[in-house]
Amino acid sequence: FIDHTSQDDRAVISHLQQAIRATGPSPELMFALAQRYFHIGLPELAEGWYQRTIQIQPLHERAYLGSIASLEQLVQDGEKNAVEQLIERYKAYLERWPDNRNIRREYALFLVKQERFEIAQTELESLFAWDVTNMTLRRLLAYVYRKNRRYRDAAILLKGVLKEDPQNIPVLLEFIGCLDRSNMKQYSYTILEKAVKHFKQSSEIALAFGDAAYREKKIELALDAYREAAVRNTKDPRPYQRMALIYRKQGIIEMADRYENEAKLRENPKKKLPNSKKKL
Repeated sequence: FIDHTSQDDRAVISHLQQAIRATGPSPELMFALAQRYFHIGLPELAEGWYQRTIQIQPLHERAYLGSIASLEQLVQDGEKNAVEQLIERYKAYLERWPDNRNIRREYALFLVKQERFEIAQTELESLFAWDVTNMTLRRLLAYVYRKNRRYRDAAILLKGVLKEDPQNIPVLLEFIGCLDRSNMKQYSYTILEKAVKHFKQSSEIALAFGDAAYREKKIELALDAYREAAVRNTKDPRPYQRMALIYRKQGIIEMADRYENEAKLRENPKKKLPNSKKKL
């Protein structure tokens, strides 16, 4: 009898190794050895024994889960080959246990983190089919759609999120960005025209409306929006940068220089620049 719960890890590992040599490749013993290696912070050795366990017993679910955990640790430790190994282990697990949504969710998040957006999209769509009301999942899938240049699909998801959470400014801005990339700029202009009046404190909305107005060649309206953005967030250099660009294109050099100075003041607030308190 081997006490797997013993705190003397070295003794337990030694007993397990001796038992495996004596009895041959036993899935139970190999799995126990893998668990002990993982417990003491040796994920590379643990992974090797999880893998041996799986080779002997291909449907040993706990060995798959232990292997995934070990490979995740190796990825965190910067092991070069661990990313591809972990992807393959996730895929192999989900082929055998496709209904484990927690593991599929972990796999999808790992793929997003690794910027494997095409594979991540497939996994997230599978999760979405199970849970269409999950707002976090919809936002993540919309993000992956955007990365895969499926802007219309992303816009559809984000529009649904906005119906449930209409005060969510980041989602609104993501939605606007998707509309712009879907050649629906006129629609996004109309939405922002209303939003800039509704979200009276948001500099981001005012800035986005300025950009939309500028694209529509409504120059004075764009300048007004940028001035409003500057008032709403006095530390943001972007409204000044945009105004400087407009004035320079118009050939109004004095105004362009002035706003460039205002932008530089905000980019480097420790440096005192002249005319920083003049009326916009």
